Amino acid sequence: MNDTKNSWATKKLLSIAEILEILQIKRTTFYYLRKSGAFPAAISITGSQRNQRWRKEDVEEFIEAKRNLAAMQNNM
Repeated sequence: MNDTKNSWATKKLLSIAEILEILQIKRTTFYYLRKSGAFPAAISITGSQRNQRWRKEDVEEFIEAKRNLAAMQNNM
């Protein structure tokens, strides 16, 4: 496993760029998820929106919930 490519795997807070890489989505899709309330809330590091991060655990829970929903829809 390439450590630099998956450097987010050991972090506790993730940046937008890391989330886009993990989810394999575009920035516009990410902003849509945030605006719709589907994505976990950000943590502001310095009080600025430019330095927002997301808890790795929250992102993992979001991914798992989407997988579970897809599995349930496939079983119908």
